[in-house]
Amino acid sequence: MASAIRRFFYRAYAPKNLLMTNTVTMVSLLGLGDYIQQRFQGDKWDWRRSVRFAAIGFVIGPMNHQWYKYLDSRVVGKRLKLVVAKKVAADFLISPVFASTFIAGVAMLEGKSVSVALKEYKSKFFHVLALDFCVWPPTQAINFAFVPASCRVLFISIVTLFHNCFMSYIKHNELSWY
Repeated sequence: MASAIRRFFYRAYAPKNLLMTNTVTMVSLLGLGDYIQQRFQGDKWDWRRSVRFAAIGFVIGPMNHQWYKYLDSRVVGKRLKLVVAKKVAADFLISPVFASTFIAGVAMLEGKSVSVALKEYKSKFFHVLALDFCVWPPTQAINFAFVPASCRVLFISIVTLFHNCFMSYIKHNELSWY
């Protein structure tokens, strides 16, 4: 049994299968994160909502995969702390692209127009940015310093499971700053 699991992970995380593995992982954990949020709030499970969350993973998963490949190829050096700091900074700067893709993408999957989806993103931008600021810099510092490149999207996907619970809350609730 253990050897079968090891073979599965070896194949799944082989370079030729990594894009598919990263995408499937992200799709699965996005849907699961929304399901957990719904159950946590005591709501009856809206499986269509969870499917929409999962479906955006078909965009976010490949985006993450390509982003990490790009960072690993462009930000290199001998001093680990400096490389990690540069990658964390770059990742934080790109964060609004991922967040807008997520919020606007889910809104469009709900049948909203692009302009309504972008308006929704703008109204939730600072909540998403605050969440991202709390979660991603420390997560990415660990990710870039200790996680092998082939497992970065897996690591991010696990953190994303918890992050998505909060994103689901932000997405489906009207929030204010006071």
